[in-house]
Amino acid sequence: MKGWLYVISNKAVSGLVKVGSSPKDPVVYAESLERSGLPYPYLLGYEALVSDMAEAERLVTSALADRAQGKGWFKCSVTEAVSEITTAMGKAVLMESRYDSAAIADRWRAEVSSFDPTQRANALSDPGCPLNLLKFAIEHEEDETVILPLIKNPAAKVLQVELADLVDRCSGNERLIATIAKNPATPPDALYRILKADPTEDILLELFRNPSFPEEGFEDTACNYYENVYIYEAVSVHPNCPTELLANICWLSPNLRETIRLHANWDESAFLNLLHRESKDWPDWVAEDPISAEMMRALSRSPFPAVVQAVARNTKCPADLLISLASSEWREVRAAIAGRQDCPEEVIRQLAEDGAAEVRCAVLENPRCPHDLLETFASSSLYEWRIIVAELEKCPEDILERLKRDPEPSVRNVANRRNTTNLKASTKGSPESTETIEVIRERFRQFVRRTLGALIDESELLRLASLPANEKDAFIEEFPSHAKQLALFEKHLLPKLQSAAD
Repeated sequence: MKGWLYVISNKAVSGLVKVGSSPKDPVVYAESLERSGLPYPYLLGYEALVSDMAEAERLVTSALADRAQGKGWFKCSVTEAVSEITTAMGKAVLMESRYDSAAIADRWRAEVSSFDPTQRANALSDPGCPLNLLKFAIEHEEDETVILPLIKNPAAKVLQVELADLVDRCSGNERLIATIAKNPATPPDALYRILKADPTEDILLELFRNPSFPEEGFEDTACNYYENVYIYEAVSVHPNCPTELLANICWLSPNLRETIRLHANWDESAFLNLLHRESKDWPDWVAEDPISAEMMRALSRSPFPAVVQAVARNTKCPADLLISLASSEWREVRAAIAGRQDCPEEVIRQLAEDGAAEVRCAVLENPRCPHDLLETFASSSLYEWRIIVAELEKCPEDILERLKRDPEPSVRNVANRRNTTNLKASTKGSPESTETIEVIRERFRQFVRRTLGALIDESELLRLASLPANEKDAFIEEFPSHAKQLALFEKHLLPKLQSAAD
């Protein structure tokens, strides 16, 4: 009768195996033994299909007779029992399957050493693959299609030294290195080895996105890639990013600053220490809300006027710091203070006597400018100041009425225009209108020469005024000394030129 020979083991009876025959599938038979009461499961180590089950069992038990322990149990290993069975049965075995550790190891070795890369890849990507075979493959495998699934195998994570060496062995293969850099299972040592190999920015980005990337790797490279915003976005959210690096990059963009402020490692004191150590040309938005009073005080000591000016404009700037900045060496800072509605009156009066026309203009445009100061400027011997007062939206009626009778025609024109809606239509194309434009143009030139020095040609001012906003901002950043003259031109002369052209 056809049937099965089996070899079964159980951890509870160490050193013994059960050998016998059954018409049932040996797997089913092994499961049926679970009712015997032993604490561990029965494991099938070998099965063989034979044509004469009874004769096969007699031959096998005879071969193992000197090891018999009773009730079908024999004192030997699964491998030894299988060896006796194959010797006794020879070609009488119709089909067999081995499940002992030696057979399993043989199958793994066969698959890992197969000529078929797909078979090798399947074996090496299996978490059950023995570590010694994974190690061998990491050290010797050359096929990229096999290495890629291998390094993704979570079982390979413990082979940190070997994976780090793999980085050096495959350094010329950027695609493979990028995959290793991207894999969260890659050990930190291997990721650090990639960093030290001077990777491309794309690979570096994958490193900084990898949650396993070590803290010590950030400072080595991150500050060298200011033009690659994606690198800093990855760095700013990485849980291992150190506080010092966060402080070093938080000023690169407003969005980056907002992200970094939410980072678990963010510490404002680190940024304050950086401010004290470095005289960096910080962008002015660094001084915008939300920052602490301590940080504003630190930024107010910057050697760059744009940063200090931003502090002066910050709505949360402490009162004592405002008073201090009113004596700044930079006129743009003093002008920022002069234009604040919360500027103390004594500071406004102090700045009204400032030597810079820009600061005095800011005082006049401040809604809290005292009435007597407006009267003082409205009575100035320089008609330009009288024009500025007349143009103020908040110019008191009594002062405006007086300026309507001013001996200077350009002052009268400005003052009367405040209440005359049809002035442009009535003067359009007339010689008097042309003469007025010429007078205003000349007065503008004289005012610029006295207050700002060098005069930019009017055609150049017209060209600059017509530039798109981004190009104009770039010009102002490159030539900050011309920014005030362009602003005065756009405010005072350009509207009149456009009005005359209509």
